[in-house]
Amino acid sequence: MKKVLLTLSVCAATTAFLAHGAFAQGEGDKGKKKGGGGGKASFETMDTDHNGSLSLDEFTKAKEGRDPDKVKAMFKKIDANGDDKISKEEFEAAHAKRGEGKNAKGGAGANQ
Repeated sequence: MKKVLLTLSVCAATTAFLAHGAFAQGEGDKGKKKGGGGGKASFETMDTDHNGSLSLDEFTKAKEGRDPDKVKAMFKKIDANGDDKISKEEFEAAHAKRGEGKNAKGGAGANQ
């Protein structure tokens, strides 16, 4: 029984380690498919017309499958200056703020 528990513990730890590494590098499903991962890569992926900002349409397409009202509210929250587009700076600031909230609550990355 001890061998079984030890084997399961090692498998769980390995899986957690590998999953954390993939998502931390923006290689998780969200980052690859829809630009929902963190940082620069997702902004550039979402900015389909390559004008340096995200329109509501681009943002909505990147968040496909989510509640449209919540996506619109998220867009308005990230659009700090209210010009109906999200600049790269606004996007990065929102992600940095989101990361700080996770760390303050003891979430992912709190002990790094």
